[in-house]
Amino acid sequence: TVKAQIVSQIMAANMADVAQSWVMAPDGSFVREPTPEGEFAFNCHRFFMENPSLSGRGSAGASDVPTLT
Repeated sequence: TVKAQIVSQIMAANMADVAQSWVMAPDGSFVREPTPEGEFAFNCHRFFMENPSLSGRGSAGASDVPTLT
C-alpha cells in the first residue's frame, strides 16, 4: 500500500539523511555535523531523484531503499 511505502521507504530515507541534517545545540542554534572522512553522507533528495521507481515511475533502485530498523 501507499502508506506502507511511505513508512518503510520514504520515512526511513529521511531519517537516514545526514547530508542535509542539522543538529540543535544546547543554546538553541543549529549547526551541521561534518561527515567523518571516508564516510558516505546519504542524501534523501538525491536518492529519490535518482531512483524514480520509488515515486511509481519505474523499477530501478528499489532494492537500495533505506529501511527502518
